[in-house]
Amino acid sequence: MSLSSSVPRELRSTTRHRPAAGVVLWGVLVAALVSLVAIEIIGGNDVFGTADSGGPGPLTPLYAAVGLAFGFVGALLTQRRPDVAVGWISWTAGALMGFGLAGAGYAGLSVADHAGSLPGTVAAAWAAAWMPQPALVLVIVLLPLLFPTGRPPSPRWRPVEVAIIGLIVAIVLGTMLRPGPLDAFPMIDNPTGISVPVIANVLAVANELTIVAVLVAGASAVARFRRAGPVERLQLRWFGSSVGLVVLTVLGAGVLPPPANDVSWTLVFVALSLVPVTIAVAILRYRLYDLDRLISRTVGWGFSTAVVLLLFVIALAALQTLLASLTQGATIAVAGSTLAALAAFAPLRRRTQAIVDRRFDRARYDGARTATAFADRLRGEVALDAVRSELVATIEGTLRPSSTAVWLRAGR
Repeated sequence: MSLSSSVPRELRSTTRHRPAAGVVLWGVLVAALVSLVAIEIIGGNDVFGTADSGGPGPLTPLYAAVGLAFGFVGALLTQRRPDVAVGWISWTAGALMGFGLAGAGYAGLSVADHAGSLPGTVAAAWAAAWMPQPALVLVIVLLPLLFPTGRPPSPRWRPVEVAIIGLIVAIVLGTMLRPGPLDAFPMIDNPTGISVPVIANVLAVANELTIVAVLVAGASAVARFRRAGPVERLQLRWFGSSVGLVVLTVLGAGVLPPPANDVSWTLVFVALSLVPVTIAVAILRYRLYDLDRLISRTVGWGFSTAVVLLLFVIALAALQTLLASLTQGATIAVAGSTLAALAAFAPLRRRTQAIVDRRFDRARYDGARTATAFADRLRGEVALDAVRSELVATIEGTLRPSSTAVWLRAGR
């Protein structure tokens, strides 16, 4: 009997007729961002080099990468797991980012080089004015609330989901209908603006409530983690690791002075690009259980590299001071400090990795230590009864089975 014949007919029909909307959107999104680059090249501008007239700025390639990452993961999840709302949220966020960015590029080119005479300039500027904000709210508010199941942590959180959706709708409508010049393009008036004072008030309140919604979404993720099972906790840890990295880079961008904050803003977009990657890993469960190992290796190598660089700088400064009277003092100092750093790296990394493993990957660390100790004891044993006793003791000490037995083939 083949594997396909053992699958229920309902399941086969579900997997055969997966929605194609995700793939279609992914293709359209890529085409929109490629057209943005083409527009910049055709216009003879420095691609993504400036932010004149509301057009693309230096961080545009990174912003485009974030939109493509969310769009790709959304398309992937809508194909593999169409029943999970997380894929559709990522799909929508990527679309809003990509189309808004393409609109900004087109409108910026039209305003800067053609006095706004290109067809569709107003529509492109209008799309660029309102699309980025709801995309951001989807990512920082709705995703943490619904990840990874696509539902709130419990029925008690359902009103919060409805309120957040209403908040997103209020932001979209408020931005679309607000009268006056567009934020990104002050020379263009909002074509859908309505002169009603309540619209500006609703938009201001919605923007203030976004901060509260972020805190509530974070609280929902904590509540979900406390009642989650082992697999769901691993999924939340993957997602939380990327979100934590985004928070750290944003704090660095807000605290550090120039030019360090420019580097931090670059890292913010890099961290945002990792969020959809962790979402895909968590929901598709591809190498899901490698998170602890990934964190421990990253921390171990990162800390070791930082210490070695610090050692290199200190050794270089000391040797240059000592060898200042020699003609080739600078060359000798560089060579000596490099050799010292290389000699210190391997033992420092081993020591650091052992410390990190005890904190982040305790189960793997204990298992490796037990296996090493068992192998060391077996080197000096030749008696079969002693080997059997050691094997049984190791298994009982690690796995704690209800019973153990060792089977040996006769004549071996």
